[in-house]
Amino acid sequence: NPQGEFFAFQRVIVNWQGKSLGYFFGFSGQGILANDPIYEIGKAYPQLSNYYGLLVGPAHTIPTAIFGLIAGTLTQTGNRKMMLLGVLTILSGFQFAYGLVDSFTLFMVLQILSQALKAAISPFCFSILADYFPPDQRTTANSILSSAKVVGIALSSLTILLI
Repeated sequence: NPQGEFFAFQRVIVNWQGKSLGYFFGFSGQGILANDPIYEIGKAYPQLSNYYGLLVGPAHTIPTAIFGLIAGTLTQTGNRKMMLLGVLTILSGFQFAYGLVDSFTLFMVLQILSQALKAAISPFCFSILADYFPPDQRTTANSILSSAKVVGIALSSLTILLI
């Protein structure tokens, strides 16, 4: 089903990006890449070493929990496809903005808002899948969609190679 494939693909990409921060933070350039803020996020944002735990802990978990619940209630109202498209569009803009900002505060705000938007993806995807798949195929579709998140997280470990 093309819709199911799209949902799985976007979850892979979103989770790959979302879990890459730890790899960016841990990267140390060698040779001409050493201490270059273009390649080392720790050099671009020296404050990150002080706030990394906050950024991947409460600043990740709290927006995810709150906005996931809000998005879950929104699946019962309005056009879920358009809401998902809006979430993905705004999230893409935030992810693009990561590369443009030079303020640590703005970087943290983008990270927190991105986590909130990422939390909306699952409720929208699972509820839309229920429309596309008959009951006897839903568990397989939901399993593939859930696996896509794990695949994205696993692929994030390749980020270090891309740097």
